[in-house]
Amino acid sequence: MASTGRREFIAGGLGALGAGVAACALPSAAAPLPRPTGGLPFRGPTAGLPAGFQSTLTTLLERFGVPGLGLGIVHRGGSVACGFGHASLPFEVPVDERTLFHVGSVGKHLTAIALLQQVDRGKVALADPLGKFVPDIPDEWARRSVGSCLHHTSGLPEYETDAFDSTQPHTRAEVIAAAAAGSPAFAEGEAWSYTNMNYILAGYVIEAASGEAFADYLVRHVLAPAGLQDARLDAAQELVPRRAEPYLKVGDGYRHAPRMSSDYSAYADGPVLMSARDAVRWDAGLMGGPLLSKAGWAELLAPRGLASGLAVPYGCGWFTGRMRGAPFHAHGGGVPGFTTQYLRLPAAGVAVLVMTNVRLQSARVQRHLGYVVAEAFAPGSTSLSQPLPPDDRPDLTRRTRELLLRGDSPLDRAALAPNMLRVVDGPGGPRALPNIAAFGEPRAFDLVEQWRLGAALMRRYRITHEHIADLITVGHDADGRVYWLFPD
Repeated sequence: MASTGRREFIAGGLGALGAGVAACALPSAAAPLPRPTGGLPFRGPTAGLPAGFQSTLTTLLERFGVPGLGLGIVHRGGSVACGFGHASLPFEVPVDERTLFHVGSVGKHLTAIALLQQVDRGKVALADPLGKFVPDIPDEWARRSVGSCLHHTSGLPEYETDAFDSTQPHTRAEVIAAAAAGSPAFAEGEAWSYTNMNYILAGYVIEAASGEAFADYLVRHVLAPAGLQDARLDAAQELVPRRAEPYLKVGDGYRHAPRMSSDYSAYADGPVLMSARDAVRWDAGLMGGPLLSKAGWAELLAPRGLASGLAVPYGCGWFTGRMRGAPFHAHGGGVPGFTTQYLRLPAAGVAVLVMTNVRLQSARVQRHLGYVVAEAFAPGSTSLSQPLPPDDRPDLTRRTRELLLRGDSPLDRAALAPNMLRVVDGPGGPRALPNIAAFGEPRAFDLVEQWRLGAALMRRYRITHEHIADLITVGHDADGRVYWLFPD
């Protein structure tokens, strides 16, 4: 059985919504379970909610086919932890503020915090070679730095190949061997490529430096000191109280998602179950709390420089950048049956963690929901509502549009910087770049913002389809070639 894990969520983040879902259905003669009738229940405070908030969210969840939603919101007026829909469809159990969702790769920044704690304590330096802490990896890997794993600039191959089965247990040696079957895509620092194996290795470094099992360390030194009441590492095959049931969308109904193995569900590349009430507590302590030093928090969000001199807007478990002239941080996550998006806009005083118990083929739904919620609590804070500036480089807009709407057409290699060519010529191929042609011709394709990141010109586009908008940031080098392309 091929994996339907974290790799597909990132690489297919802008794939066709629902494409191929029927092929993921469990082998069963039973029809997919329909949504319960009677609308989506809501559990949470009603006082102080923006006007029409419940109605807007309910309409979107029904439109996009989301069975259950946990929502943690921090805003200038306080915080909201609430739930929409169902944690269990057959038993019609509603989601509430304590329902647990697997947050997938959103949990990478927790792993990064755990490793940066070892840096704070002098046990690890980000420039240290991996082989200093992880002796059982190929020599070519061992020379690459610990920091390159946190920033996804290592070039190391993915362990979640088509042959990797997330429903079965795997030993450490088997996980390493699964990745080692491939070759590094590029030399360290030559390019950026999101690879889950990077954070598996980060977990091994934490274990070697701390002398504790990764799961024990994360609970004792990250989750517990943050005062989280519900959060824990997942154990997918165990009976975990209050955990939402994971689903796949199949036509107009749902099937239970394939059950992950317990070890896979707790791997260091995305291991955490979190509730809405813990989400607001967690966010309140981020970026300045006692878990890290001031230098550690700065490292978590610092863009990473490439060998070319260009910087990529990815810190350690966080995509970073500018939105409406101010910093923003975001990250998505997905494992079988769960999809998540975490958005932080510090200057606007709003943060949103969107957690759903369905695996859609496109992460654009969760991203859109996050921005809609942020706009509800901080109107005018996101690029969804941003006025359009004059486009002083229509040539770059035209080239970007052709790239994103290329469909089956070959890539315009002349439009890509050398680092991007290394990525698309690697194992991921052209699929490593977003391709939104499957959504049809957009109603609008607009530049909404641009800013400088060192020598690079970063430009964000808002691509509007019916009921949903994609925000995608494109980075151009001094020659106008694309060196960064990723949805926000």
